[in-house]
Amino acid sequence: MAQFTLQQAIDHAEQLRSRGDFIEAEKIYRQILAQKPNQPFILNRLGICLGEATRYAEAIELFLQAIALDPKYADAWANLSLARERSDDLDGAIDARLKAIEFSGDSADAHHRLGTCLGKKGDFKLAIEHLRRAIQLNPRIGGAYHDLQLALVRDGQLEAAEEAVFQQIRNVSKVNADSIRPLADRMKSIGQFDRATDLWEKIVAADPLCHEARGDLAMCLITLGDYENGWRLYETRWDCDTFSENTRRDPNRQWGRDPIGKPDLAGRTILIYSEQGIGDMIMFARYAALLEQRGARVIVECRWPIKALLEGCTGVRLVYASGETLPKYDWHIPMLSLPLAFETRLDTVPANIPYLKAEPMRRERWGRRIAAAPPSHPSLRIGLTWAGNPKHKNDARRSIHPDLLTPLAEVQGVTFFSLQKANENEKAAQQPDRLELIDFTASFYDFADTAALIDHLDLVICADTAVAHLAGAMGKEVWTLLPYVPDFRWGLSGDRTPWYPTMRLFRQSRADDWEEVIHKVAQELKTRAPAQD
Repeated sequence: MAQFTLQQAIDHAEQLRSRGDFIEAEKIYRQILAQKPNQPFILNRLGICLGEATRYAEAIELFLQAIALDPKYADAWANLSLARERSDDLDGAIDARLKAIEFSGDSADAHHRLGTCLGKKGDFKLAIEHLRRAIQLNPRIGGAYHDLQLALVRDGQLEAAEEAVFQQIRNVSKVNADSIRPLADRMKSIGQFDRATDLWEKIVAADPLCHEARGDLAMCLITLGDYENGWRLYETRWDCDTFSENTRRDPNRQWGRDPIGKPDLAGRTILIYSEQGIGDMIMFARYAALLEQRGARVIVECRWPIKALLEGCTGVRLVYASGETLPKYDWHIPMLSLPLAFETRLDTVPANIPYLKAEPMRRERWGRRIAAAPPSHPSLRIGLTWAGNPKHKNDARRSIHPDLLTPLAEVQGVTFFSLQKANENEKAAQQPDRLELIDFTASFYDFADTAALIDHLDLVICADTAVAHLAGAMGKEVWTLLPYVPDFRWGLSGDRTPWYPTMRLFRQSRADDWEEVIHKVAQELKTRAPAQD
């Protein structure tokens, strides 16, 4: 301190704080306070430093000390509000923010933060009032638009939320896709995909470099059946931050991608590689046959649980698990770029089923186990799975709580086999109440075992999981149970899909209403099961 003036010491502490060196900045502020105690400004700055270090309780005490010395210190009130908000003390944050406004007058930031706190508390109408005031004071305050839309959506004012989006597009130079997503997702949740698509189209038109918005627009278009534009736009997924966990190989060697196009594959080796879920890999493995027809030697890289399964896929020469050393190849293509490369439309979906089959030795082994299982009287053998990967963004809606499957227990003349592998999903760890299941899943090593068991079944009934794709790819009759807002591949209506000719879709007619779906499945089963004496 001796070599610094007071202002120089403050400036040095601020430089350290701005670099994230909170410990050294704190030392300087405490040295200042030791020499000049009871300084509201220094107490406030030290509180900011500790707050940024997430030491909220200590920061709050410092702000209160500053306010005790200067009750009209608006900046200390504002910082106290922020620290309380981050400590989940919403009532305290709101009271402190009102004081900050009282002593500093109207400011866009103050009304924005107050509106955000009110929204978190669930007081949407008052939150909307303050967020609109923030935008009135500063029409370019982008974060306030996001929080306003969120409050309007939660208050059920969807048209007003749409207007807020359009106002944001007009006034904010760069629109963040995350600020639009609550409204677009709400539109989709009530079946308004056209309106959600319109929102994303407007965002993309306003900011063509908003890659996240382009990705969301692509999913909407594919869901609506516009494969031509949807799959093309879906290539922008590689530019999205949310896709960073996936690894894209050298784009200059990607077959089917402009401007490279589609060079002759005769005698060439092409690698198809996994980029997302196992269900996607099973679904799009069908394109290997089309590449083989062009003369290609097709090799596949995938997750190990489906390696053995894909070794029997039509058109596939060799399969490698992720991490294994690959041979040399001429071209590559990520799995979900195949529909675009083959210009797939709804009426040209390649559906030469089956393209997957059970290994003969495993099929024989599982056949013996199933034959020895009860009952002895004739019955319909049905595979059942109800829960998927909990990491899937829509898993809460697509997975079914096993207790809801109880109506299936009332169907006579059927034998249920569990296909439900345990995973991190709490629904997968539970067994359906009153439903007797023959469960061999503990003996499954990989999906080739699942396929071998499925091959002996008459029907598979499942939630939207990889098992649905496996059964469909094997040409097995499969009933897939879909949430009200389904995954992009299933479209929005109809009980059939061009992707799997032997699949029937059972859709929710209302969000989260699985009871109706399960009741319909049970009624259909009763017409299929053999008569009982």
